[in-house]
Amino acid sequence: MLERCDHLGNQVPDRLDGLRARKTQPSSPLTFAWGSPAITLSCGVPKPAGYAPSSSAVLDVNGVRWYQQVGSSVVTWTAVRPGPAGADHVYVALRVPTHYPASASYLTALAQPLKAALP
Repeated sequence: MLERCDHLGNQVPDRLDGLRARKTQPSSPLTFAWGSPAITLSCGVPKPAGYAPSSSAVLDVNGVRWYQQVGSSVVTWTAVRPGPAGADHVYVALRVPTHYPASASYLTALAQPLKAALP
C-alpha cells in the first residue's frame, strides 16, 4: 500500500494557499509540510478512528472524498483514495493547525495531486 504513496511527492504543490513547502522533521518521502506552524500531509496513514465507509459523513472536493476530525489544536482531513481491485483504501491525512482560518482551499489545491498520484 505504501508504495502507492511514492508518486505523491512528484504531485504536491510548492505552495499551499500561499504557504511555502518546507522540510519535515523527521524527513520522510511520505510526509509533506507547508508554513509554520506546519500544515502537514501524510500518505499511508491508518484508517481514521470513527470512519465507516458506508455511513460516515464525507466532503467530496473535485473527486476526492475527505473525512474530517476536529481536535482542540488541529483539524485533520483524511482523504480516502480507492485501492486497486480487491485492495484496501489508501488514507492520506492533512493536518491543519487551528491557528489557520478554516478554508476549503487546502482540499481544493490537493485534489488534483491526490487523484494523479493515487487514482
